[in-house]
Amino acid sequence: MGGSGGVRGPKARRVLEFYRVHFGVSLPFNVLCDGTLIHFALKHKLFLKEALPVLFGRQIAAHVVVSSCVVSELRSLGEEFSAASLMASRARRVDCPHANKRVAASECVLELFKAEKHGMLLGTVDKELISTARAIGGVPIVTISSGSLILETPSRQSRSLALEIERNKRKRSSLPPPKPAAEDPLKPRFRRRKARGPNPLSVKKKKTAESAVGKKKKKKKNKIQTPENTEEKQTQGLEANHANKSNAGADDGQPETKTEKAGIRKRGKRKRKRDSELENPIQEPEALPELEKEFRKRHRRKRRSAKSVKPE
Repeated sequence: MGGSGGVRGPKARRVLEFYRVHFGVSLPFNVLCDGTLIHFALKHKLFLKEALPVLFGRQIAAHVVVSSCVVSELRSLGEEFSAASLMASRARRVDCPHANKRVAASECVLELFKAEKHGMLLGTVDKELISTARAIGGVPIVTISSGSLILETPSRQSRSLALEIERNKRKRSSLPPPKPAAEDPLKPRFRRRKARGPNPLSVKKKKTAESAVGKKKKKKKNKIQTPENTEEKQTQGLEANHANKSNAGADDGQPETKTEKAGIRKRGKRKRKRDSELENPIQEPEALPELEKEFRKRHRRKRRSAKSVKPE
């Protein structure tokens, strides 16, 4: 497989988006580093914890991850790789797929990516390891070029795998939906209750035209009560009572009493007095002409005195 170019910053984010969509690489990014990358990073004075977020163009969470085989290999290389082994021992560990067996770091890394490649990035400077990772496909590779970290663009194998994944997704979507499972005849069926009308006992009956006409009543007009109306009603009532009594007395042959006659006279006088007051209302007293003339004279004197006084 041919070599791939390296990118940084916004372009690196696009490459990571490609791996995220097709191969499930997600945040936080775990970079599985071998001894060569850790050694060369210290040689070029690169601190991986700080350099990895800068590589992706933003302050994105990224962790350095190593396996036990990588740490044991760095320790076996001697004093020249002591700083790298110390840094690797402080990094996060990943469980090796081979239990209780130490193998070469490159073999251990490849086994990890073959077993569970989704969700991790490969960090190495080893050319043979890079070429085998490209052949596997779907492995994002972080390496060092001209003293800085770079992310390699997807290889041909990665692109072909992505196309296959897309085709499989389309085939699944084009397939007819699965048939529903046959219902168990012993299983009880639940019927949905249909929407019913309102309770007839709680609803008022509609009024028909005949019932409405029969029940209509004439509304009494409330007359405005005035003292005249009240007095008229009282007098009419008294006169009617008097007439009834007089008729009853005439029939019985008994004359009216003196107190009744006196009461009728008093009421008649009051009524006549009110009628006269309404016909001839009280007139306001006319203004006296003499007082008016005197007031005008005083007003004229004040005006003359004000004109005669000249300003200094």
